[in-house]
Amino acid sequence: MHGERVLVRSLTAGAIADQFKNAWQYHSRSDRHSKIACWGVMLDLMLTCPLLRAQAEHNRIGFGINHEMTDFVTGRRKNLDLVVCLPRADSPQQSEITFDKLIRRYDIDLRENEVRDLNSLPRLVLKPVGDVLIALEAKACMTAHTKAAPRLFDELSSAAQCINGSAPNAIAVGYVLVNTSDRFISSDRNKQHMASAGQVISRDTQPESLEKALGTARRLTVRGYATERGFDAVAVTMLHGGNDGTPFTIAPIPPGLPPNDPLNYERMIHRVSGLYDTRFQNR
Repeated sequence: MHGERVLVRSLTAGAIADQFKNAWQYHSRSDRHSKIACWGVMLDLMLTCPLLRAQAEHNRIGFGINHEMTDFVTGRRKNLDLVVCLPRADSPQQSEITFDKLIRRYDIDLRENEVRDLNSLPRLVLKPVGDVLIALEAKACMTAHTKAAPRLFDELSSAAQCINGSAPNAIAVGYVLVNTSDRFISSDRNKQHMASAGQVISRDTQPESLEKALGTARRLTVRGYATERGFDAVAVTMLHGGNDGTPFTIAPIPPGLPPNDPLNYERMIHRVSGLYDTRFQNR
């Protein structure tokens, strides 16, 4: 599977400019990291799930970005990073944005084998969203893990509630990125031109900090049936990076998650693929 490697490579090569003329690999006010993470999940799902590929080939499904979903029980609204959907039947003809064109939009860095696998897939087109079949939401915990844990839990839990309340049969997927580095250059703490003013370095005690974030992800509800509330699948990627221009990498095991861990990335992909085959074989 490619998603995790695509993510860390693309973060490494990123250059998000701020008002102080700094260029960031990761910026807390940007959603680039979550969009790349969800793009990688979608690539792996397309490669893993024959039904997804068949439906895309026959133009029966599309995708949406930042699609707003409303929990009709509470009225709460949430924009989901990426959804797979049945297009609205009454939607007007629009210029086609295909899944592969997002590579340029988010500066996604692919290797030759990944490009080859992408090119082997049928075209998936951005469409006005009708019925949602899969909804993906990604969140990152890069530094100050203990402080960020309550927000991480609340934002992901509310995303699951909005998906469940808007489209109960949709497969709800939560994806958490946890940084294992003990030092990090935070955009929130460096609101000045760092070349002239110097860097403010955030330090996190490891592995205590990453375990706090991982424990938060383990508290998220994973439902067994579509009639219940919660995510259908959750994954955590442990990555390592200082946001200082050096490469982001996938953390080794441990603290990375072994294949038998319920939150392992590949297990999530296979679970979602199996659920999709079961729920939507007649769509």
